[in-house]
Amino acid sequence: MKVKSTGLGKTTLTAEFTKLAPNGDPNGMILAIESKAPVHWHITVTMGGDDLRQVIGMALKPSVLLTLLSMLVKGNKVQ
Repeated sequence: MKVKSTGLGKTTLTAEFTKLAPNGDPNGMILAIESKAPVHWHITVTMGGDDLRQVIGMALKPSVLLTLLSMLVKGNKVQ
C-alpha cells in the first residue's frame, strides 16, 4: 500500500497492514500499519463502532464496491 501525508510533503511511504485485532475493550479494535520505506514507522489506529460504520458506509457506495470487487478479482498491487 502507498501512504501519503501532507506533513511529509511529496514523499510517499510504502506500508502494509500488520494487525487487526480486538484491543481488550469490547468496543474497540486495533489496526496496525507498518511503513517500510523511506522511513520505518509503526502506526496504530484504535477504532470504535462509529468508525467501522463509517468505513462500511463508504465501502458500500456502488462505485467503491465495484472497484473493490475488481481489485479482489484481479489481485493487482499498487505501483
